[in-house]
Amino acid sequence: MVDAQSETSLLKQIDDQVWKPFMNSFGKRNDTTFQSIHSREVARISVDDNSIIDFDEYFKKLPDSTLTRYEVWKSSIEIRHLKRIVSPEQAFETGYYKTTSQNTQTREKRTGYGKFTVLLRKENGIWKIFMDSDANEGTDEAVFQTGKIIQY
Repeated sequence: MVDAQSETSLLKQIDDQVWKPFMNSFGKRNDTTFQSIHSREVARISVDDNSIIDFDEYFKKLPDSTLTRYEVWKSSIEIRHLKRIVSPEQAFETGYYKTTSQNTQTREKRTGYGKFTVLLRKENGIWKIFMDSDANEGTDEAVFQTGKIIQY
């Protein structure tokens, strides 16, 4: 069991080492940073697709046509937590996410929502995502708003 002061310190470490870089790299399409916050042993689970993939499959290079699509669509992600359980070396977190994309040419906007579950662990003193699972599960703006915002 972790005392309240230690828990606050550990959650701040996780926010600084995982969630802030996660949201920033997602929006900027910074693959190097995005990959660096994941363990090389990560299991990526897409409940909606009924699939589990490893690091290499998750981060295989995108074809050039997909990269062109990323240049046209600018995206961002917001994270809201439901549950955070932390120990000095491991953490379990659930919450909601909201993605927003805008076409830079047509100005069309798209918004998506989902629920996530992650397991984190420290590797060489740095927090990494060890298991990442998500699903749409009927999540919408009202459900998203029930989660707790990361404090900056």
